[in-house]
Amino acid sequence: MASGLLGLYWRGRKAELEQCAAAVHDSLRCMVHHGYEQFFETGKSRRVALKRPVDISLSSVEELLAQGVNRADAGGNPIPELGWSMSLWSGDADDEAYSVGFHCGCYSKRVGNSVVIRLPAAGRHSLAEASDRAVAVYHDLVRIWNPAQAVLCDGRISWKRGLLVPGSKPLAQRKLGLVKRLFA
Repeated sequence: MASGLLGLYWRGRKAELEQCAAAVHDSLRCMVHHGYEQFFETGKSRRVALKRPVDISLSSVEELLAQGVNRADAGGNPIPELGWSMSLWSGDADDEAYSVGFHCGCYSKRVGNSVVIRLPAAGRHSLAEASDRAVAVYHDLVRIWNPAQAVLCDGRISWKRGLLVPGSKPLAQRKLGLVKRLFA
């Protein structure tokens, strides 16, 4: 079985911390609604991470995003044009765990924004078991974030220079504002 990827990508779009937190909050609530119910902060080990469950309230999300601000090497000052980021994990066994990463509010010409959900190869959250739920999350997240590009696919697709190689068959894809479901 192949693992899955749900990815949304867009270039620079300046947003304040509060705007990013609201969109991340909506995204996590959407995931919970579709059965992706638990989130933990990432940690140095599984044991450490499992001690850090995430409350998906708006205030908690904003606090976690604020911790994910990029800072200059010299002086440690925030670099606002690089936005905020946070990564969460489901806490499930390795082959059944999903993760989600957010990078938003970035308006640098060299760094983009993204929402990336990695789906497991096995278990109730895998594409093999839950493709309908993954497609529903995909469409909800596209609505929330309005990305330039988005894809929902299994790990067997191929990329070249940031584009899908011809013959790759994602479950859903968005490019230049067009969303289409390629197959069920």
